[in-house]
Amino acid sequence: MFVNVALNIPSDKLFTYAVPGHLQQDAQTGKRVFVPFGRRKRTGFIVTTLSSCNLEKIKSINEILDEEPLFSEADLNFYKWIANYFIYPLGKTIAELIPTGAEKKDFQWITPIQRPADINISAVQKNLLSLLLQYPQGLSLSNLTKTSELKNVSAVVNNLQLSGLLRVDVPGSGVSLSLRGKARRA
Repeated sequence: MFVNVALNIPSDKLFTYAVPGHLQQDAQTGKRVFVPFGRRKRTGFIVTTLSSCNLEKIKSINEILDEEPLFSEADLNFYKWIANYFIYPLGKTIAELIPTGAEKKDFQWITPIQRPADINISAVQKNLLSLLLQYPQGLSLSNLTKTSELKNVSAVVNNLQLSGLLRVDVPGSGVSLSLRGKARRA
């Protein structure tokens, strides 16, 4: 399964992504997805689902952000009309019209960084890092919380991030936190 995604960027182009098996049942038009885009990850909107694709080297979506679609096919047709009428990119049009906005404000993407052998960490930190290493492209903080079943995931993530053992990205902000907690522009 594949999806066409409209990103909140100044381009009329739609981007095609593969949908991993575990996300296929949730992939629907009108939902936000977290996707790799260049060297960054961005939030976009599913505007079409496809059963096949002829593209080579296609990237996969990382996560579906919504339980329910934020807009219907009829809404999408209206958004397309607005975008065409005002000669404005579809992704930017949708982002401005959706009440929740394009980016999930509390959304954080956690990516593991290879651990040096000489750093001592607690058993809880070691378990969380082991779990994260199963997802080298990273996980959202909410999925990490669900998967790990720990109650204090945010505190453990914060301590690991301060130790330089993982990177925390906040999509849409251009800020990535890593290497002893120093903020840097992406």
